[in-house]
Amino acid sequence: MPASRKWWKKRVHASVRFEFTKARPTMRCTGLLKKKPHSFFAAPRANFLRNICPGLAGILLLLLQPVLGGSSLEARTFEIQDGFSSTPLSDVLEVFEDTSGELEPSEVQRAGFRPVGAEVWNRGLSSAAHWFRFSLKNSTEHNDPIFLEIFYPLLDSVILYRPDKKGGYSPSATGDMLPFSHREMEHRNFIFVLRIPPGQTRDYLLRVSSSGPLQVPLRLRTAQDLLQKDRTAQYAQGVYFGIMLAMILYNAFLFIAVRYSGYLHYVFYILGLTLFQLLYHGFFFAIFLPDYPVLVNEALVFSIAFMLFWGIQFSRTFLNTRRYDPLLDRPLLVLQALSVVGGISSFVIPYQMALNFSVLSSVTFVLVIFATALRRLYRGYRPARFFLLAWSTLLVAILVLALKQYGWIPYTFLTNYAMQIGSGMEVILLSVALGDRIKAIEKEKKEAQAFAYQSLKKAHHIKDEFLYNTSLELREPIEGIVGMAEGLLELSKRSEDRPGRIDEIRDGLSVVASTGTIVSGLVNDILDFYRIKNSEIYLNRTSVSPASVVSVAMDLCRPWAVARGIELKIEIPGNVNLVHADEVRLRQILLNLLNNGIKFTQEGSVTVRARNLDQFVEFTIEDTGSGIPSDALEDIFFIFERPELAAGRKGGKGLGLTITRKLIELHGGLIRAESAGEGTRMIFTIPRSNASHPILPGMIPGSKESEPIPDYIPGHQGSHTILIADDDTIHLRAQERRLIQAGYRVLSAGNLQSLRRHLDREPVDLMIIDLYLNGQNGYELCREIRRDFSLHEMPVIIVGRGRSQAELEAAMENGANDYISRPVDRVELLSRVQMLLELRDSILERERLLSFEKELDVARSIMQRLIPAQLALPDGFDGSVLYLPAGTIGGDIYDFQNGDWFNLLIADVTGHGVPAALYASMVKIAHTVALREGKSSPAEILESIHGTIRNQLSEHFVTAGYLRIHPESQNLQYSRAGHLPLLIHRRASNDFTELNPGGRLLGLVDELNLEKEEIQLQSGDRIFCYTDGIHESVTESGLHFGEKEFKELAAKCRELGPDQTIQRITDRLSELSELAEQIEDDRTMILIDVK
Repeated sequence: MPASRKWWKKRVHASVRFEFTKARPTMRCTGLLKKKPHSFFAAPRANFLRNICPGLAGILLLLLQPVLGGSSLEARTFEIQDGFSSTPLSDVLEVFEDTSGELEPSEVQRAGFRPVGAEVWNRGLSSAAHWFRFSLKNSTEHNDPIFLEIFYPLLDSVILYRPDKKGGYSPSATGDMLPFSHREMEHRNFIFVLRIPPGQTRDYLLRVSSSGPLQVPLRLRTAQDLLQKDRTAQYAQGVYFGIMLAMILYNAFLFIAVRYSGYLHYVFYILGLTLFQLLYHGFFFAIFLPDYPVLVNEALVFSIAFMLFWGIQFSRTFLNTRRYDPLLDRPLLVLQALSVVGGISSFVIPYQMALNFSVLSSVTFVLVIFATALRRLYRGYRPARFFLLAWSTLLVAILVLALKQYGWIPYTFLTNYAMQIGSGMEVILLSVALGDRIKAIEKEKKEAQAFAYQSLKKAHHIKDEFLYNTSLELREPIEGIVGMAEGLLELSKRSEDRPGRIDEIRDGLSVVASTGTIVSGLVNDILDFYRIKNSEIYLNRTSVSPASVVSVAMDLCRPWAVARGIELKIEIPGNVNLVHADEVRLRQILLNLLNNGIKFTQEGSVTVRARNLDQFVEFTIEDTGSGIPSDALEDIFFIFERPELAAGRKGGKGLGLTITRKLIELHGGLIRAESAGEGTRMIFTIPRSNASHPILPGMIPGSKESEPIPDYIPGHQGSHTILIADDDTIHLRAQERRLIQAGYRVLSAGNLQSLRRHLDREPVDLMIIDLYLNGQNGYELCREIRRDFSLHEMPVIIVGRGRSQAELEAAMENGANDYISRPVDRVELLSRVQMLLELRDSILERERLLSFEKELDVARSIMQRLIPAQLALPDGFDGSVLYLPAGTIGGDIYDFQNGDWFNLLIADVTGHGVPAALYASMVKIAHTVALREGKSSPAEILESIHGTIRNQLSEHFVTAGYLRIHPESQNLQYSRAGHLPLLIHRRASNDFTELNPGGRLLGLVDELNLEKEEIQLQSGDRIFCYTDGIHESVTESGLHFGEKEFKELAAKCRELGPDQTIQRITDRLSELSELAEQIEDDRTMILIDVK
């Protein structure tokens, strides 16, 4: 030892001496700040000096420390005597914080150590390295090893410096960032073996650093004490983990037996809690992964996140917060999501940050769970009692652990094992709570069974009422039909007055037809009632003229009204807006209300009015009947659903009004009834349409204004033979009569054998086949026909009973040209028959005569029917359309739907002429079905169209683009199947943006691999959606009107309106066309401006 050190040891020496009496040591201080037996300086002084000398000496020592080159004190010494067993080193332990973390032992010896001052050094989270110094003297005659134990296994780095023979220090390193094999003793805690020869003193340095909480509980033990205390600790830990394992198995078995998900969530929660305790107390590292220290460190934070996730899930299930307390369920979901983020990020972000996040989440988690349970208990949820008590113990445990980890409370046995004590009590109490919950569930189950029994009885009663009410609704019109038919039969037996008899028969048949329509409507109402209850009705909204749809409904009701002597009136001014509605459903609403008014009016009139009302059009159906009592006005639209309201009611049970209310609400409108004693007004609203730019006839060359389909569609008298196959005689005769009246020659077949006989004997131009003919599958018959006849040679219409897209696809895949569902509407039937026959005649005529002009007229007629009559855009948008078909008729087509989203389809069928027009019509039908089925995204709609037509196109294929715009958010979505990109002109900056998602051609391959791109529209944006005909115009020099020139022209037109821009583009295309009288390809463009 250097001379200075020897002098210092002689002149200034302070130590703490422990004397042992039997097993308990006592401490006697010798040296520092004691007058006797050793004073600080030995020379006698005056009284004044004797009183203040110790204080001045302490100050001088602190000031002289750098000069003297040593510590303020030597390491305080603990004296090991006979009978020593174990002791903490807190009384002799000194500490120095190395904030740089880079000092060596020789440098630390000159540092300023200070007494620890507590039984356990606890600094919470600290990035500094902490050096500890202590001295041990062996005052015994034995050289038995002494064990230094640090019983906190989560320290990253622990290095003990022992004095060596050269006067330096020999390091021994361990820590939870080193493999387990680096430890001197294979123990979950850090244990160092110390050997001190008898009568000698050894000075030791201990360096500790950690990224987590820094706690250094040191204890000196003999081998016997270490074994005894470790055995006791192992027993205690075994009891704890045994309880946890028992709870896991017990609740797992209960889950298997009861199938209550709360048990499974609880099992995962206990598993996470057990994993955390294994990691926290070092067992997991020692037993399972001794060679992977980094992974074990990260797993500690992950175990907290895992425990939180399943603890929250269990709490949500147990307290049923999703159903009974959504307000508190939301923060629990947020915490659950944060636990997932914390668990994943524990392997990415710094350990200290992840640990802070986990501890904060744990405290927040327990507080929120505690508040939730308290709230549920306050609301009368009985099982929350034990749940609340269980989480109270865990709350205290987690708070104690968090405060101890951050160094805010001292390290003691109670604070160190608070989590195990609290969690052990918690799992037991929660198991009791689960048992109590099962009892509550059993009680609820019995109550639910009793309620279900009563509900079943009520359902049977409602079913009986439903059948009774339906019978009442159908009985009156059926009796009218039977009575009128009997009268007509009686009338036909008379021989006198033939002209008068014919007039009477005509009038009677008119009433029979009208009443039959009413019966059919009632049946449809029943079916619609079922569909609405099961959310199976989809509205195909378009822009509808109120006057037009009211006129049609009036015409259908007029025969019955005339028979009852009731006058029908329409009072609709010309300035009433179009409505955004499903035309068929709106007509159904009006028919129900008109029939209701006619039914309850003895004399007088029924009047329909319409007027504009803000964003709606208000319809009023007013009758002069007996009126409705004021106390019944609120209930008349619910009578059919609530049979008790129908007691004593005459004239029906309210099915039509119930359907009417539901259909109006589906449209977004409301209905009410008003009655002032006599007469009734039914008032309902339908949203108005935003259509402001109808497509003008002049914009489509050769187009004519669309005309409504007449009630009577004449066929070519005797020129076409139609074969109808149906085993329902009434339905067969009805359709046969309709076709004969339309001028067709009709063959009827009531079974499969009769059908085949007709096909063998004479040629047939078109077939109408029932899907289930004598129990046979109509698809098989259709496939059999296709083996002999092509689609053009023998058009086939399948008549089925469903309206789904799957049935339409099945019909087309099996070779049908069209599909109609029952009940068959006369106008729809005749219209489709005429269209298919025109297509057939055109193809056959082309094959026979090569008559190009005839084909052109027919194809143009078909294409004009497919093109929408007007372009309806939502508020905030403006637009225009360019449609220039090629001289030989191409396959360009577009269609749209305006609702919550604005949907636009643009497609180009390869080829020209009638086949292209036919396939274009298939695309339009498939698009309508896709929208009716509720397909939403552009890719889904294109996939649906592809699924419908992919086996029908032969060698043809279709390119298509589909865009959707949400008017409120101005979000645009676009998908394309081999079509051109969507071009967006940002007119504010005069930049162009293309949306170019991937996708394959329709009808060519099985998998389209469609993608979707989105963009946020801005005010002033202009959208160009067009077909390839725009770029295929050729100049006389052979140059195409390419993308570059198109963008230049669009940029020049950015200040112009949509119509003017379309006109400029049309003029430029005409200038560039090589043939002035003929267009090379169809040219279609839809231009949309964002206001």
